[in-house]
Amino acid sequence: MEVKSYICPSCGSVMQFDVVEQKMVCMHCGTKMGVHEVEQNYENVNHSSDHVNHPVENVGFTDGMNNMNPMGAMNHGMNSMDAADNTWDGADNAWNGADNAWNGTDNAWNGTDDGGLERATFKVYRCGGCGAEVLTDDYTAATFCSFCGRPSLMEDRLSGALMPEYVIPFKIKKDDAVEVYKKWVKKGKLTPSLLKSQATIDKITGMYVPFWLYDYDTQIYINAKCTRVRRRVSGNYEITDTDHFAVTRDMEAEFDRIPADASEKMPDDMMDKLEPFMYREMVKFEMPYLSGYYSERYNYNSQEMQPRVEKRVRSYIEQTGMETITSKHYSSVNVLQKNIQMRNLRASYALLPVWILNYSYNGISGMFTLNGQTGKIVADRPVSKKKAAGWFTGITMVTFTILMLLGRFLGK
Repeated sequence: MEVKSYICPSCGSVMQFDVVEQKMVCMHCGTKMGVHEVEQNYENVNHSSDHVNHPVENVGFTDGMNNMNPMGAMNHGMNSMDAADNTWDGADNAWNGADNAWNGTDNAWNGTDDGGLERATFKVYRCGGCGAEVLTDDYTAATFCSFCGRPSLMEDRLSGALMPEYVIPFKIKKDDAVEVYKKWVKKGKLTPSLLKSQATIDKITGMYVPFWLYDYDTQIYINAKCTRVRRRVSGNYEITDTDHFAVTRDMEAEFDRIPADASEKMPDDMMDKLEPFMYREMVKFEMPYLSGYYSERYNYNSQEMQPRVEKRVRSYIEQTGMETITSKHYSSVNVLQKNIQMRNLRASYALLPVWILNYSYNGISGMFTLNGQTGKIVADRPVSKKKAAGWFTGITMVTFTILMLLGRFLGK
């Protein structure tokens, strides 16, 4: 249980996973190392000396005043924080606690002035770079120190039963993701100007989203009556010939790596539309791949996600079986019997790359997502009412002018 950061053996600066190199690269001196090599180096260093980064026990707050130094070290002699004038601002994260209090019984946020906010537990780690405390919820696996920006990996969220089997590394770097977003925004003539602002663009985030990948064996039996109708003319008569067929299909099919996102925060329909991912580029998971990105562990285990996946599997095998019948160009197909059997072979835990940008316009939340491997876009595109009204007025005026000119021309 420690906050991990990968340090350059040459200069002591932080190393992050580089999309172009597909290696770990030092942000200061440019040293390049393979992912496995960096992990081995980390293990060797930390087995030969005391750990630099120490997790901090869960911290709770009650009423009163708790001292926090600029680097985030807390004085536990006093048990609470009056947050009326305190703002914690770093790496696009802000904490404004006007009249809210921390309830330290189980380290849950108690939103007494907001009509009872949903309770959430938090855990505090210490940054190995600046000593500040890194506050995370129960599901954050990779983040950044809000004070110094250092990548921080929560090892206890990525080990044991929570350790992913596979990861697809990012193939699209942030600069390219930003350019894709700008082009997408530009195509929307009625897109609100808010989405074009630099402040909004800067919020685009690389996230490794937790997925379960399922393998299924399936079998389908179909019994149907089909007809094929032919018409011909003989003399003064039109003759209709109808052929009847008894059709059966008994098929087996195996479906590999059917994905289902296991994050509560990610909309299922958007994550489904981001497919396909290229699984030939999937590799065995190692923690250095997460350095420089955000990540979460799964909210739902493989058993909890299974009903949703089996619905997809059922539709796949049914479509496969029916296509073998409809492709024969029958005039009619009447299915008398259909039996589908499915067997779950295995479920693998994997992290898949997604660029994400959340935004809000006129009280409506939206999301832009970009497949971090293939570049496929799935997004909500809001419409500016002001721009829409302008376009409507302009089109109306142009149409009216054309009609007037046409009327004068025809009246001569």
